[in-house]
Amino acid sequence: MTELPNTLDRVQSFTREGRSLVLDCGGPRVAVSVLTPTLIRVRLAPGGEFALRRSWAVARADEEFAAAPFDLAESDGAIALDTGALTVRVERAGCRISFADRQGLPFCADAPGVRWSGVARSPAPSGSRPASTSTALASAPASSTSSAAT
Repeated sequence: MTELPNTLDRVQSFTREGRSLVLDCGGPRVAVSVLTPTLIRVRLAPGGEFALRRSWAVARADEEFAAAPFDLAESDGAIALDTGALTVRVERAGCRISFADRQGLPFCADAPGVRWSGVARSPAPSGSRPASTSTALASAPASSTSSAAT
């Protein structure tokens, strides 16, 4: 077993794989999957291999959702995934993820310094389930209007 780093490194590369943006963060990998234009699944594979199954407590399997189109744009500092209803921004430094509605108003963001603890087998044997994979969902607010107190 290999002791895992406990933070995400800089996004070293990324690929578009079907409905997902897959980020390589120097060993650990993050997948940002578009389930609907307003529903995004984010998965972390600390050892670099995603578990075969998703969290049963969050939503149905990715394949059960109809394909939802999205656009990618990259800059030196970030990668942006745009569904038309929301934008997911991934900062290259530290792989920090934030979400904004179609007006650009943020509604969800990682705190600086994403961390986890644990040990995983690296790499996982073919066909086996890795020791640790985390899943989370982000959904655009029902109303895309907001007000701020000044």
